[in-house]
Amino acid sequence: KAEFRENSSQITVNDVLSEYYISWTKNKLVFENESLANILVSLQRWYNMDFIIPNDIDLDYRLSFVVRNESVEEVLRNISKVTPLKIAK
Repeated sequence: KAEFRENSSQITVNDVLSEYYISWTKNKLVFENESLANILVSLQRWYNMDFIIPNDIDLDYRLSFVVRNESVEEVLRNISKVTPLKIAK
């Protein structure tokens, strides 16, 4: 991954885990040390649904996991085991 910084005109090149960026082409989602906020956005897109998240939930939790064939309920249930996120229907 290359990043260009306009203020210094420098280009920084970093190694990335390519599986993270192309995993959706293999019908899976890969999260590696990702914030709960970003995970929920991705899950909303993946499952084509909207989540209502209370303002008092800390979305800075960082998680690593892979979603393959799990239902949205199963993924959210597993997330709720390690974060303060609670599921209500």
